[in-house]
Amino acid sequence: YVYDVHVIPTRYEEDGQDGIASHQYSVTEYRRIVNPKLKHEETASMGMWVNYDFTPFEVKVTKSRKSLWHFGTECCAILGGIFAFTGMLDKFAYSINKVVSGRGKGSSRIELSEMEARD
Repeated sequence: YVYDVHVIPTRYEEDGQDGIASHQYSVTEYRRIVNPKLKHEETASMGMWVNYDFTPFEVKVTKSRKSLWHFGTECCAILGGIFAFTGMLDKFAYSINKVVSGRGKGSSRIELSEMEARD
């Protein structure tokens, strides 16, 4: 058995409090079945090995709260985006309606009053 252990130093911080030092880790297990009856197989020692890998950097996890002013700004930004999007959607629907009804540019429809004037 071979175990690879990867360790990452981690610091958890919250507003107004001291940080908590901790570690994140992951373990991977490798197995190789050795049949001692086979002479031609590569020689492998039986046993258990543990390989440690410590990362040279620290992960910092910070938990903080946003102010009420920041929340209000985000709400106004969302409402402004909705307003702008519905305005574009309305303009698009109006343009499509104009083209379909024949009042758009390049229309070949002749108004009834123009036809009567020709007669």
